[in-house]
Amino acid sequence: MDRAEHLAFWTLVLKNKKLACDAVVRTTYQGGTESGVDNWSIGCRDGYEYSVNIEPNNAQDAGCTGNAFARSAE
Repeated sequence: MDRAEHLAFWTLVLKNKKLACDAVVRTTYQGGTESGVDNWSIGCRDGYEYSVNIEPNNAQDAGCTGNAFARSAE
């Protein structure tokens, strides 16, 4: 997956969760846990930022649980 596809993927994930984000412009992999949970930091062009936790057993649903998103905007 190239950079454009990667950003488009995360934009789609946020929009599918009905979260405010016009377009993802930054992603940073924050690491994973021993149990397999991956943590990502996502930044949007409109200033919203999200912390996303991806559970290994939910990969078919973009791996995001209902409480996986934390939003901040200045």
